[in-house]
Amino acid sequence: MIADDHTLVRDGLCRLVDSDPNLEIVGVASSGGEAIRLLQASAPDLLLVDLNMPDINGIEVIRAARRLNSGIRSLAFTAYASSSYVYSALKAGAIGYVVKTESGTDILRAIFCALDNLSYLSPEVTHEVVTGYVRNARDKDASPLDDLTGRERELFDLIATKTVSNKALANSLFVSEKTIQRHKTNLFRKLGVTDTQDLLRKIKANGWDGSVESAMEMS
Repeated sequence: MIADDHTLVRDGLCRLVDSDPNLEIVGVASSGGEAIRLLQASAPDLLLVDLNMPDINGIEVIRAARRLNSGIRSLAFTAYASSSYVYSALKAGAIGYVVKTESGTDILRAIFCALDNLSYLSPEVTHEVVTGYVRNARDKDASPLDDLTGRERELFDLIATKTVSNKALANSLFVSEKTIQRHKTNLFRKLGVTDTQDLLRKIKANGWDGSVESAMEMS
């Protein structure tokens, strides 16, 4: 089934699909609402759907297709290469994402991949998706300890070994108590704690006992 609100695109897709003897068009829709009505009346193996339609968008059509027929494979077919669109389509249940600038040969390849239950992403969006995945993984793995300055790390190490009074810390680092308090304020802010006891509780809860370096290895 093909769903796209642009006549020229629909006609071009129909000619492309008709050119392959192994494929058959069982429905053509010019809007999201029409696509859902056709899905209720038939059971296509594959839905090729535009994401941007004026009444019901392609994301909602993909969701509806899954509710109506759990075995259907949906291919998002769109002009948008943004990773946010890709994630939305895949989350909704699409097995692939095809950008409209692809050649007819590549569109057919995407169709047969989907029919074989294989995922397909246009090369144009693959870089965006991989970059977004790596960025999210990096952000998830980041530790608040990464942002500490050298002096703040020294302060953290001393507090972790239960050296907590400003006077003792100042003597250990050969600075004034006023300087220690300033570094403490910055340290607490970066680690999201309110005072020394709160920091000690966080150190224990996160298994950060020891030096900053050992704590970062555990994070």
